[in-house]
Amino acid sequence: LARCDARGLAPAPAPGVMAEGGADHAAGARDAQALASFVADPRRMDALLRTASAGVPKARLVAQRILAAAEPDARERSLSLASVHLLTASLEFFRHPGLADALMVLRRVWENAIPLFKTPTKELGILGTDRVGPHDGSALGKAVQSVGKLLSLGEPIVYQSRDRGLRGAQVLRTVPPSILAPETLAKSPAALHFELARALELATPERVLVASLSVPEGRNLFAAISAAFGPAEPPVADGRSAARNRDIATLAADLWRTLPPLAQKSVRELLGNAGPSFDYDTVALAVSSGAARLGLVACADPRCAVLRIAASDPLLAGLELRGHDALAEALERAPLLRDLARFALSDGFLDALSL
Repeated sequence: LARCDARGLAPAPAPGVMAEGGADHAAGARDAQALASFVADPRRMDALLRTASAGVPKARLVAQRILAAAEPDARERSLSLASVHLLTASLEFFRHPGLADALMVLRRVWENAIPLFKTPTKELGILGTDRVGPHDGSALGKAVQSVGKLLSLGEPIVYQSRDRGLRGAQVLRTVPPSILAPETLAKSPAALHFELARALELATPERVLVASLSVPEGRNLFAAISAAFGPAEPPVADGRSAARNRDIATLAADLWRTLPPLAQKSVRELLGNAGPSFDYDTVALAVSSGAARLGLVACADPRCAVLRIAASDPLLAGLELRGHDALAEALERAPLLRDLARFALSDGFLDALSL
């Protein structure tokens, strides 16, 4: 996540300064240093364990909840969190100002080339009766209302799925973008709130394409946008297959034909401003991390948030999160999980907690 850290991710708190006089001061300084070390590098499992055992009360509680994700028989526990204050006062924790131009390119493409990407609900097998209405009294309906209010979304478009194979909320390329939430999520209030908040953040015009396309499709999209509207570049022998090159060329031609002239001009200008930040891997990670942070705020339980990321991140496929060694491996493998853990122990999140 190094490329994103400079663009708005929570900075590490300043390391504690050792005060003169006594073992208590020395221990306190080491505890503060452990927290700072983990925030700076969430692969420091030793720093997380020390924070969980000897950190200041708020940091200790959060660290314990992160570790609980890898411990048997741990139960859900939502922390007392001033989420509204956190959202209104600390938006930099969720947004990435350095990627504003790149995200606006995606918004322009979505809004002006909807026919190339949209999937009608009929094709998805979704009926009007599947929509969760504003006055739905079910657990899902109440959670939709709560999360929608938290994120100031008005009346979000959410459909309920009875597909037991659907493990989390899914972003749909409908018009406007919507999400499909499995009814099985209602068994865990924390998981339900995390999944809804994360998915609703992703189901926005500037994020829906990154959130709903596969990784190969997303990379092709970025390459096609650059080919159609970016500055001319000499061909590079990068090892891509001829088939992929044809897919990119076809999509670039479709985009060029579909976007009206004013939209094309806007995209060209935005691409020029975005420069190297218009990169699929950079944008996808930033978008995913911002949505996961909102999910954590909505569920108010770091354990739940870690488990939801562990269950959905392809980089963690096949890893059973059992024991601290497994958690350490997960943090090593997954930049998204590292960012979530860093955020959970950042000053902004800790300041919003009440004990």
